[in-house]
Amino acid sequence: MDPAEVRAQDSIAVVTSVAANPKGRELAWQFLKDQWPEFDRRYGKGGFGLMRLVGLCGNFADAAHLADVEQFFQEHPAHAAERTIRQNLERIRLNMKWLERNGSELAEWLRG
Repeated sequence: MDPAEVRAQDSIAVVTSVAANPKGRELAWQFLKDQWPEFDRRYGKGGFGLMRLVGLCGNFADAAHLADVEQFFQEHPAHAAERTIRQNLERIRLNMKWLERNGSELAEWLRG
């Protein structure tokens, strides 16, 4: 988050790029939570950057992450991103249902 190392306008791209990789998703989410005061200061007024940051949680697919995301944004409201937060919570729920419905079959196919 040091502007001497990563330009402020590039910090979103760094975090969302890490989150795009399944192995980096949890790391990016934790970083977002840890650095939320600074992200909120920089981008909390709204805009595409805030939406991209909030959107990184939409690829989760389990109840623990759903609860974590809900709790985080209840404790740290992002009024300018309320719609995006609701959409991402719905996306997590849809991901959970898809895995519930197709997870076993997909695992069998991958083993085969």
